[in-house]
Amino acid sequence: MHLKNEIIRPKQLAEQLNISKSTLWRWREDPNFPKAISLGARSIGFLVKDIDEWLIARQKLTEKGEI
Repeated sequence: MHLKNEIIRPKQLAEQLNISKSTLWRWREDPNFPKAISLGARSIGFLVKDIDEWLIARQKLTEKGEI
């Protein structure tokens, strides 16, 4: 079964984006960055589709010279 809304944990997201976890936590303060979802009392994740959409938007802003 392939989940439509796959979840990626912060450690894996940081590795995939080739950034440190500290950078990921800093990016979370940006209101444009996708919101984390609670997976439990001490566990969070991000919807992969939200991260993909954010990356596409960042790419478009970069191409326009706005970043």
